[in-house]
Amino acid sequence: MFILFCRAYIRFGDIRLVASSYHPYIPSIFRTIVMSECDDKLLLVGLDSALVSIRKDNGSLTMIAGDPIQDGYREGRGTEARFTAVSGIVELDHHYVVADIRNNCLRSISYQSGSVTASWAGECKERSESIDGDLNQARFYRPKGLQKDPLNDNLVYVLEVALVRRIDLGRKIVQTVAGPARTSSDMYMEMTISPNGSLVLSLYGGIIMLHNGNVEVLAGNNGWSNTPCNACQFPQSTFISATQAIFLTASVLLMAERNPHSLRLLNLTGGDDITIGNGKGFVDGYYQQAKFTYPMALAADDSHIYIGENAREGGGLRKLEYSGKQFRLKRKTRRIC
Repeated sequence: MFILFCRAYIRFGDIRLVASSYHPYIPSIFRTIVMSECDDKLLLVGLDSALVSIRKDNGSLTMIAGDPIQDGYREGRGTEARFTAVSGIVELDHHYVVADIRNNCLRSISYQSGSVTASWAGECKERSESIDGDLNQARFYRPKGLQKDPLNDNLVYVLEVALVRRIDLGRKIVQTVAGPARTSSDMYMEMTISPNGSLVLSLYGGIIMLHNGNVEVLAGNNGWSNTPCNACQFPQSTFISATQAIFLTASVLLMAERNPHSLRLLNLTGGDDITIGNGKGFVDGYYQQAKFTYPMALAADDSHIYIGENAREGGGLRKLEYSGKQFRLKRKTRRIC
């Protein structure tokens, strides 16, 4: 089926399973997904308390570090290391950096050896607070998302529960760039970056974009656009329960909604949005009939959208075929291995 959307014909195909839970008796959560910059056949996935790679074609899974059914804190090599939850992933020169959410730090994993350091940034401990400063002195509180700036390889953004922080790799400093959220019900869920470098944040109540010091509401409560960002306080809204959003083009945003268990395609230039999925469940097939169980993570390449679900509720890692003229976003690939 072809759909005219944002002046482009888009075809959505079937939704199919890529990988199920790592352990048949202790299901895991596919918390975060990124496209590997070192191997375009692989996805990097935060699978509960482990970093794994999964092949796009056959779903085969390779453990990189940690263990999805044993959390905690431990330095070590590969599966000897322990994390509380791998909730964000970026690839830098010669290593991965992951957000270890309840250990309140960012940790480095070597490409070659799989060795996990005590801390790449922040101090790994159960209790912490958000403190700006030099990379080796800054502190984080519940880091839950990581994104590289598409326009500047030296900038990495860190999403916390109520703040957005920025790491300047060249200057080796950490700065707060947005926050705090007003209440715990307004806490940030996930973060992505638009092709022009604007931060896009998912909240319980909607999707907002931070650009040139202002807040623009993309979905949710429409009455709070162009709000000064020095406070970044947003009202609670029950319009949507967004867990993550990604850009497919400069003006087409795909959003995962934990409840009502669907994906929503938003046209930022105006027009109707499109819902993908048909209620709660774990059903593959055509995109209008398929069902999701708490979609939580999204990533996309030129031909498929990858959806990470809560396998504790019966989901898994799935992919949705898509294509369309002028629909694909040209992505910058940086070979860094």
